[in-house]
Amino acid sequence: MSFLKQNVWTFVIFIIGITAIYLIDRNQTDNEVQKKKLKLEQAHQRSVSQFSTAIHEFAALVAGMKVFMNESEELPSAELLHRFVQKQLEAIQSNDSIAVSYLDSTHTFKYSFTRHKMDPNNLVGRKVATIRSADKIQALNHLMETDSLLLFPPMNLVEGWVGIPLNFRVRRDEKTLGYVAPILQFKTLMQGMYTEQTKKDFAFRFRWENEYEFDREQVYNNTKVYNTNKDPEYYKNFNIRDSDFISSEVKLFGSTIEISTAFKETVVERNLVIYVLLIGHLLLTFLFFILNRLRLKSKELNYELEEANELLEYRGQKLSEQNEELKDLNKTKDKLFSIIGHDLKQPLHSITGLLQLLENEQIEDPSLRTIITELKKTTNNTTELLSNLLRWATSQTGDLTYQPSLFDLNSILDNVVEVIKPAARLKSINIHEHIGENVEVYADTNMMSTVFRNLLSNALKFTQPNGNITLSMETNSDYAIVHIQDDGIGMKEEELSRLHKMESQISSLGTSGEIGTGLGLLLCRQFISMNHGKLEVTSKENEGSRFSVFIPLHKTEAESS
Repeated sequence: MSFLKQNVWTFVIFIIGITAIYLIDRNQTDNEVQKKKLKLEQAHQRSVSQFSTAIHEFAALVAGMKVFMNESEELPSAELLHRFVQKQLEAIQSNDSIAVSYLDSTHTFKYSFTRHKMDPNNLVGRKVATIRSADKIQALNHLMETDSLLLFPPMNLVEGWVGIPLNFRVRRDEKTLGYVAPILQFKTLMQGMYTEQTKKDFAFRFRWENEYEFDREQVYNNTKVYNTNKDPEYYKNFNIRDSDFISSEVKLFGSTIEISTAFKETVVERNLVIYVLLIGHLLLTFLFFILNRLRLKSKELNYELEEANELLEYRGQKLSEQNEELKDLNKTKDKLFSIIGHDLKQPLHSITGLLQLLENEQIEDPSLRTIITELKKTTNNTTELLSNLLRWATSQTGDLTYQPSLFDLNSILDNVVEVIKPAARLKSINIHEHIGENVEVYADTNMMSTVFRNLLSNALKFTQPNGNITLSMETNSDYAIVHIQDDGIGMKEEELSRLHKMESQISSLGTSGEIGTGLGLLLCRQFISMNHGKLEVTSKENEGSRFSVFIPLHKTEAESS
């Protein structure tokens, strides 16, 4: 009895302790299950947040490319865009692996580059249809109808990595030219998600539009896999049931990606009290680590944002300085054109008048009369070249104003023929007009006068003395078509091919030694294009040439919009 009395409290304490341990153990088991569930939910939310943040950071990079492509004064070349992307990545101190391609509206690669190499896979000139399916082409067509950034399915790229494309259209002067496809490596995009701690406890699953899965090394959609590496963190490498995952659908830039998270180990172990304390300590430490990591990350992002703002301010100042320099250059250009147009043309006209007077004088010396005639030809050619040069330069700098209106085409043709007739009489060339009834066209009067004056002068230049030039006109539902036919020296097939391509200026001597630069034809083609018309040329050597000018009868749809 005394033994029992002496140890009763020990027994009670033992029973209470055993009971408490049992209750604590049981309660801890339940708590552990709840803790694991909470831990999984937190990890999952972090993974979703990190994924979304990574995509948005990528989108910010792409948005910068979009502004650069669409708002630059001229469409940037491959080299300019390449340097711009490199500077963007350097500005944010990113080591991401990226590929960028620009394709026109026919889905043809115009240029392509990675961070350090131009056209690494020889894509330039290829059609997307050779490497992508019809439904992807349809999606790209939809891209060119919207001004939004659109996320496209991940793909196995020939560079050997899984890429995430985030594309945008290129639209300038209210016309869609094509689109740019920046592709970021998924592995570098996901660096923040696969930390040592998350890799230890969790596995992630990524599904695109509920169609197929992908990880950091491969896209599992039955397409060719260029990268033979296996992702060691791929969830199928672990014994995880489908029911162990918690999933969220993330909608980003027109696409839906399902992100799922699960524990690599699904068995919940029972723990003693001391192990409970240890788990609590580790959990608190882990939570503090996560919160501190988030705090440091926030501070780092704020610092990067300040640097980006300073960089933007610096670039704004530079752009302002460059704008001032451009204004000064434009003033210098305008002054130069004024000098050429006034101080050079006026003396040339005076020389022409003086030579005209000398030509009409009775000069007995035949050689002197020949020199005066040749000087007059040279002066006239120089004056015409100077006029064409000024018109062409004005059109190139954008100072030439396109002012279309409805006007009587016949009256313009009559005026031009009257101007050309004196030169035709000097070469004894007959000009035959078959114009017909009055026709109204919609174009710029001054530009069309310049076109017909140049084309008729060109016909005179390459027609033999006593030859013929025929001016005729016809109409269809959209155009008035003016034909200028001569029976001159014509052109060889090689010359005609070069003229069609307009690869360079076509210049040659006229039948009376007239000197030409080919600038007149270049100016004609540009003015006709500005007036939404067409120029067709046919020619045979020693048989003559025909230039056909198509002029719109009405305002075109492009001008109406």
